Amino acid sequence: MSTRYEVTQWRKRLERKGWKNAKRFPATHSDWIEYHAVWQGQIWSGRCRLSDCDMLDWWQLGTHVYLIKWLFEVEEAVWRRTQNQVAGQVVRRLQRPSRKLGAAEGDTYEQGGPNCRAE
Repeated sequence: MSTRYEVTQWRKRLERKGWKNAKRFPATHSDWIEYHAVWQGQIWSGRCRLSDCDMLDWWQLGTHVYLIKWLFEVEEAVWRRTQNQVAGQVVRRLQRPSRKLGAAEGDTYEQGGPNCRAE
């Protein structure tokens, strides 16, 4: 498990690469975005257009809107606009920065994300 300091450094590295801090710069609703959020000791990554998500997603744990807009109990979150218009979500274990972060055994992938319409 990574420390709070390591997670903050991870977010800052992504910000230097052009990602926006979700707590300082709210994600847009109408544009396609991709995001990373640290929640419950895991990195949740996804791609969606928030305007396609249902209003109930604000209250449902692990949905795109919950992780990138509501930010309840989310340690860190970053987002950026994307041209790729394929919705989806990936969950990875949070690893120390010294280990390569990539797809690992036990990761889950969900095409379309929870309660989100992929167009």
